Amino acid sequence: QLVKTITGKGSGWERPGVGAEVSIHYTATHSDGTILQDTREEAVPHTFKLGVGEVVKGWDVGVRTMKKGERAELKCGLGYASSPGGQVPEGDAATV
Repeated sequence: QLVKTITGKGSGWERPGVGAEVSIHYTATHSDGTILQDTREEAVPHTFKLGVGEVVKGWDVGVRTMKKGERAELKCGLGYASSPGGQVPEGDAATV
């Protein structure tokens, strides 16, 4: 299951398609709130091609629904938390 909660509105109506290169900032947290990684602290966004398995499935699906500048919390359940390119521990979340 993937649960998306919008925490900040984006602009426009366009959303990225499969194969689009996107850059996102994210904070990956454990279910107890412990921060695992925060790209804002590192001041470097994570860039990847959308929908081709470079990141966890939850990001491939969730980011595809986002507008430019939108902020959202993506909670990735079983089946959405792993990919060849990365893995988020079950029950954890990333805010993008």
